[in-house]
Amino acid sequence: MVEKNIYFFIGEDSVSKDRKIAAIKNEIFANIHSTLDYELFWSDSLEPNKLKEALNSLPAVSKKRIIVIKEVDKLAPANKHLLLSFAKTSPKNTLLILDTNKPEITKDDFFKEFSRFVSVFNFVSKPSLNVFDLGRAIANKKTKEALLYLWRLLKNGERQTNIVGVIAWQWKRLRSQLTKQEFERGLELLQEADFNIKRSRLKGELALELLVVKLCAPIFG
Repeated sequence: MVEKNIYFFIGEDSVSKDRKIAAIKNEIFANIHSTLDYELFWSDSLEPNKLKEALNSLPAVSKKRIIVIKEVDKLAPANKHLLLSFAKTSPKNTLLILDTNKPEITKDDFFKEFSRFVSVFNFVSKPSLNVFDLGRAIANKKTKEALLYLWRLLKNGERQTNIVGVIAWQWKRLRSQLTKQEFERGLELLQEADFNIKRSRLKGELALELLVVKLCAPIFG
């Protein structure tokens, strides 16, 4: 299989893109601390002669040059032509990374033709998890899902008391869907968890896990 030295980054997850570029630079540049073989351009201000010069340049100190072009959805026609010609030469000394936030670029004629020569990487931003997702999972009695949400929230640094507070708020909204015994038992469990967290009677994570499991149980014990 022929190695493709042109990458197409698509999506809005800029953090993951930056991490990927950093990993590529570490691999190619190794212990060489130099910016001579790395260039970053923005499409809306990229002049064709500048792009042509960059594409024709050879590595100065590394095994490959890295060229990153941002917002390629804004490329001028002349630059598209240069990039397509460059791609057809199967470059070995340059790694070209084209970046865009707009997934709809895959419908563009330029991308359709250019995609034959590139490796495509999708960087779709995942919806951020919040405490209300945990509350909904508890309301639907989805224990495994609720515990997964809980662990992710804790890992992301969500305050334990905030988690209890939001669960309590959502529990009160479920009052009409619960028996009187279930509702009151749930309030007792919430108060118990809050007490254990604030008074350090139990490790906070354990107190929250027990709360989630008990609230998700069809019948409280």
